[in-house]
Amino acid sequence: MTKKNDKAIYYNPPNSPVVPDQFDVRIRLRSLTRGLISQEDVKKYRENLPDDAANADFRPFAEITGHDAGNDSMIPANGKH
Repeated sequence: MTKKNDKAIYYNPPNSPVVPDQFDVRIRLRSLTRGLISQEDVKKYRENLPDDAANADFRPFAEITGHDAGNDSMIPANGKH
C-alpha cells in the first residue's frame, strides 16, 4: 500500500517488519506531524489496547537492580544479605 501526503510517499508492504507501525510511540509525533494519523486516531488506538494489568508482576527495585534504594550498599540479587 502506498500512503501519500504533501510531504512524502511511503511504501508499506503488508506485514513488513521494516516499516514500523504509525502508532509506535517512537515515531508517533512524526506520524502526527506528517498527517499520517490524527489525534483522534491515537485516542481510538489507545482506548482499544488490551489491559494487561492482570499479567503484571510487581518486582521490588532491589530485586531487579541488586541495589537497596534506602541503603547505598549493594545487596545480592536473591535479596538476602
